[in-house]
Amino acid sequence: MSKVVRIGGAGGFLGDSSMAAPQLLKGGKLDYMILDYLAEATMSALGQLKAARPDQGFARDFTEWVWKDNLQDLKAQGVKIVTNAGGLNPHACRARMEELAAAAGLSFKIAVVEGDDLMDRLGDLQGRGLTEMFTDAAFPDPARVFTANAYFGGYTRSYYSTESATGNNRYVTPIASFNANGDGTYHLTTYGSESGLAYFDAPHFHMSAATGLSFTDAQGSTGSYTSTPLP
Repeated sequence: MSKVVRIGGAGGFLGDSSMAAPQLLKGGKLDYMILDYLAEATMSALGQLKAARPDQGFARDFTEWVWKDNLQDLKAQGVKIVTNAGGLNPHACRARMEELAAAAGLSFKIAVVEGDDLMDRLGDLQGRGLTEMFTDAAFPDPARVFTANAYFGGYTRSYYSTESATGNNRYVTPIASFNANGDGTYHLTTYGSESGLAYFDAPHFHMSAATGLSFTDAQGSTGSYTSTPLP
């Protein structure tokens, strides 16, 4: 029997709506919840904040809203969160998460991934004569750099549906259900949308499909789509 892993996308940037997490927990039956908070401009802002307050530098949107407001449901449902909300201070982010959980009488196993911070290597990088990849500008003065981090790549997404009854656009909450039996198929469900068309746009995922139809994405994988109102 194949195993289905259900993954919900609950945030795509710092300042994104906090409504997606409770929507997903209410109707998604999730295994994992993914939240992305970081962009280059965001990292710079977090770097300036950490320079002024060493105990900061992480996404408080996550700890104070998504995490704090949904602790009970996360624990009861056993949903695992994968997020880069730790920003430039993942240990401080974990400490705040643990503090909030303890205040609610709960405990979680929280892991921290580190190794991307290159601030201690700025002098070495400057000494190699590295230049800006597009303009060939000289390496900046390390004293003026707020953050330097290694990452593999970026992924952004926008999801909205057009309601057939009103013609209004509204953002919806994506859930991707991946069939783990190796046949390469998958299924995408959006919660909170009404009947009608849904459009998806991301660097490696382009499709549009009417409710209930199958589709093929930009990489040739096949799947199906349904639009489900929240219970």
